[in-house]
Formats: sequence, structure tokens, C-alpha cells
Amino acid sequence: MNGDVAARDLPARHVAEGDDGGRDVDLRLGTEREASRSAAAARAQQRRHGDGKHVSHRVPPRTSKCRDLPPRMQPGQGSFRVSNGPGDPISTARRGTVLYTPRPRASLPRVNGVDTVTAAVVEALAGPCAVPEGTPLVAACSGGADSVALVAALGAVVARWPLRAVVFVDHGLRDVSAERDAARRAAGRADAPFVAVPVTLAAGGNLQERARQARYQTLVAHAGVDALVATGHTLDDQAETVLQRLVRGAGLRGLGAIPARDGRLVRPLLAVRRETTRSLGLPFSDDPTNATGAYQRNRMRHEVMPLLAAENPRVAHALADLAAQVRVELELIDGLADAVDLTRADLTGTPTALAEVLVRWRHRREIGGPPPRRGAVELLSRQLAAGADDAGTSLGGGIRGRARRGRLGFEVERDPRLEVVAHGPGTYRLGTLRLELSDSPARVGREGPVDAPMVAIFPAEGLRWPIKISRSSPASRMSRQARGVERDRPEPPAADAPTIGAPTTEFVITDAIGTRVWPRAVGDLATVTQRSLRVHMWDQDR
Repeated sequence: MNGDVAARDLPARHVAEGDDGGRDVDLRLGTEREASRSAAAARAQQRRHGDGKHVSHRVPPRTSKCRDLPPRMQPGQGSFRVSNGPGDPISTARRGTVLYTPRPRASLPRVNGVDTVTAAVVEALAGPCAVPEGTPLVAACSGGADSVALVAALGAVVARWPLRAVVFVDHGLRDVSAERDAARRAAGRADAPFVAVPVTLAAGGNLQERARQARYQTLVAHAGVDALVATGHTLDDQAETVLQRLVRGAGLRGLGAIPARDGRLVRPLLAVRRETTRSLGLPFSDDPTNATGAYQRNRMRHEVMPLLAAENPRVAHALADLAAQVRVELELIDGLADAVDLTRADLTGTPTALAEVLVRWRHRREIGGPPPRRGAVELLSRQLAAGADDAGTSLGGGIRGRARRGRLGFEVERDPRLEVVAHGPGTYRLGTLRLELSDSPARVGREGPVDAPMVAIFPAEGLRWPIKISRSSPASRMSRQARGVERDRPEPPAADAPTIGAPTTEFVITDAIGTRVWPRAVGDLATVTQRSLRVHMWDQDR
């Protein structure tokens, strides 16, 4: 019977009595009526219900155990669970019934590990990642097992999601030739272009965060305007992130950990275990720093997770499920909050904890990027709850929160290091950059390199001097690009419009009375002339 449990295979005291729906067979043990059933009636009952259905056993209290079940229904031969009664979505048996699903003996088509991972990637891209078919993807590949498996899976589904490139980012911190070669071979097997990009990390603390920002900025830049970036984060990465957030004391949104889709970033492997990607037989190269205890994530992976797994072997799944549940609940909260105009909410007299929730929610909705500093949120919330006339504090990331009579507002902080006032054409310094302003093509390259990229161009006729050139911070630019939000980006220019070298969102230029003259709308680009003001940029050390 192909592994199915037929009533004729059961001992005489195991007599079949099926429900009218034909989905479960209720074998009531130890009753006089069951013992008197004939084998012929049992075979007729089996024919009526067919093969492969749920078979349930009523277990007498404190007497029946797994050893009371027929030999073919012992653990390892199928699956068991306890019915929750009529409300059980997949059972019609009464409460307390042990349901047994026989394992069919008929052999199923065997699939290798890559096929399994590919199926998970397809399900993720079409589901939580919400990637329409035909959308090109750029795969981030470090040469490790996870990203190599991602490239293999994406290479198998190019008919639905084209694989535009495989990008390897070299942070310049150590020799990565082995990882780069593994990434190149992965791209070759997927028949995808391979790009290795060296980057220079910004100065500052938190090396891992600076490397992450540089990596994502590079990946988004190579994806172009129409492609998404796929990374190889797995279920184990999700679990470790939840632990890190717990240790840090993160709130509800922090426990949501890694989203499947975050702007232009997608993570199709979040349902796949790390052990699966390492067992595929694909050549990969491990980052040697992952084996050290220098970083918190490594300590969580090699020390904390094994201890938790001793208590619960499925602890990684449990932590990932926690993150998924948090995200579902946050979607509900966000949906309810979006239905109310919270920008006009008067928080005077509101409990400080509730005001903090609103500050964080509006910051995420209106500003985005890294979350505001905790101490700053607490201070701003106290000012809002107290109904301060005009108070505020820096929230980080170049954003300042304002509290005016219980109402919350946000404004961009002025950073003198990211601004320059120009009183006429010439060369100016802006941080580590040099800017050349020229009102004639003949002047281009006179002060700087002849190939200095043009970052802005607008009519000089009637321009009110002096003009102010402001540059957004690298962190805010990365955040906007990673989330797919370019608030200041004009539409793509017409075919005959001037070519702009750098991203147009990097600079904002205003005239003497604060009117923005750059970026300009696509229609205005057609008005530029030979007398237009051109802004070229280059690094002063070049």
C-alpha cells in the first residue's frame, strides 16, 4: 500500500471507524465494540477512505503510549501530533486525538541541495521580498558559502529575475584574493558578469559599521536605477541579529531584525540555514575573521548559540520566528498609525514613554536611515510631554528634533563643514573636495583636472549671488540609496541634456534668498546654455 496504514494491517483491537468527511480514520483503542469488528469491515472502511489519509488514535489516559501503536506506526515511520479538536485548522478529529500521517513509501523525485535553495529563493523573491518578475538583480558575493549559494540559485532563475552582475567588494583591510576567486568562480558558474570593487572606508570608529556602509553604497551604485541588490543573509544571521538586539536592549522594531526587503536590498535566503549552504558542495572561501572572538556577532555564533541550542535544538528557528512575528505586528501598528494624522498630535501631558514611541515612529516614517540616539529621544520626549515653548535636540544623522508646545517637528542641522558660500565663479574648498564654478565652457579644467566630473549645471542668467552649496553627509546618502529613496533626484534628463558625472542628490545649491537652483527638474535642464554655471568636483589630493 506504498507505506499507507491500512486497517487490515492493524491488530484486532485497532478497528477503523472513519468520519463522514473521509479525512481522518478514528481508531478507538480498548473498546468492546472495536474488538468485535471484522477484518472485512475494516478493509471496506479502508477502501472508502483511500490511501495516505490522516489516521488518528484515541489514547486512553495514562495507559497508551507510542509502544501501543502498530509496528508500522512507530516514530520514524511517519509524523505524529495532537489534535486541538474541531477548531484545529488541519484536523476534524476530536480534542486529545493523536494524529499520525503515514510516510509514503513511493519514492519522490530526488533533488540536490542547490535545487532546494533555489526553491527557497524563488519563494522568497515572489513572496516577502516582493520582487516582480523581470526585475534585474545584482548579487553581493563575498566568496563565502552563503553568498556563493545565493549566486547559484539566482543563476538558476535568470529567466524570471535576470542576474545583471555579481559584485565583490574589497574593503582594503586584508588580503582577500581567495574570497575574490571564489566569488569569480561563482559568477562564472552562473554565467553572470563579475565585478570586483575596491573601496576606501571613511574615518571613524566602529569598523564593521563603516565597512557595511561602504559596501552597501557600492552595491547600490553598481545596481543602477532599475535593479535590486540581493544579499546572502541566512536564517542563522537573522537569529544572531535578534540576539544582538536583545543584548543591546532594542525595542520592538529592533527585534524585527533583518527584513526580507529593505528598499532596494532583498535577502532571499532568510529561510535557509547556514549548514545548508555549506553542504551544497560548491567551492567557497571563508573569511578568517569570522572564526575570531573579536566581534560580537562571532561570539554570538560560536559561544552563545551553541549554549542556547543545548536548551532548544531549534533555537535559531525560534529566534527567526520571533523576528517574523514582530514584523507582522509592526505592520498592523504602522497601518493603524498611518490612518491617523500624527503630525498634528499635541503630546503635552502625554506619558514620556508614549511620546518616545511617537518620536521614533515619525523619525522612521519621515526621515529614515539609522534610528535616532536613545538619549536624544528621551530628552525630546520629555520636552514634548512638558509642552515646552521652543526646545529641541540633535537626533544624529544631521537631523534635529523640535518640540513646540507639544508638537514634534524635524529639521536639518546646519553643518559648516558641509557647506560653502560662493560669491562668484572660481575654485572653492568643501571638506576634502575642491569645487570649480565656471560660467563658460572655456574655463572648465583651468583650475582643476580636465576630467573633473560635472556635478551640477544651471542657468547663470539672473542668478542671485552669493550661492550656497551644501553637501549631504555620506551616512545620509547611503541610507537614502539603500532604501531606494532619493528625495531630491530629478527625473532622468532628456537625451540631449548635459551629462552629469556624480549623483545629483549629493549637492543642493541655493541662491542668496534661499531659492533652490540645483537639483533641477528634467524640463529645466533643457534651458541650460553656454552661459550656464557649471560645477565640477575633484578630490583635493588628486
